Amino acid sequence: MKQGFTLIELLVVVLIIGILSSVALPQYQAAVAKARYVQLQTAAEAVYRAQQVYYMANGAYSTSFDDLDIQLGGEVSVGNETDSVLQASNYNCFINVETTVATHVYCVNRGKGGSNGHQINLSNAKRTCIAYDEDTTAEKVCKSMGGTYTSSGNSYANYLLP
Repeated sequence: MKQGFTLIELLVVVLIIGILSSVALPQYQAAVAKARYVQLQTAAEAVYRAQQVYYMANGAYSTSFDDLDIQLGGEVSVGNETDSVLQASNYNCFINVETTVATHVYCVNRGKGGSNGHQINLSNAKRTCIAYDEDTTAEKVCKSMGGTYTSSGNSYANYLLP
């Protein structure tokens, strides 16, 4: 008598693996998106704290990352006339350079893995999670962080965080 697997047994195993992977893959993608969002949140909060220190010392917010006492491991440049940009490996952070009364700092993901942004208003410390381009994973991340939907634009939705 020959020993081995029948075709039915192999098909059942392939079916079980397919079902498990269809359940596990979305959970994995959500975990990756949440981890990248936490990285954004940490960077934005570091810039926010550095801006508060700069404001206490100078009476105005900085318009450049070069003025801030912060090390995020990125390259600083001026992306256009209105933003000072810090380009890190997975994200960009922005400071508006039009005025020393900057209203917010924000960081956004670059590349794949959930199109999120994190913004902090400098005047009242309100934090916002931003989901770009109708990215359902990004929206789930914003909601899982306790975000309450506040508004949307053409390519994003804002969620106010607690």
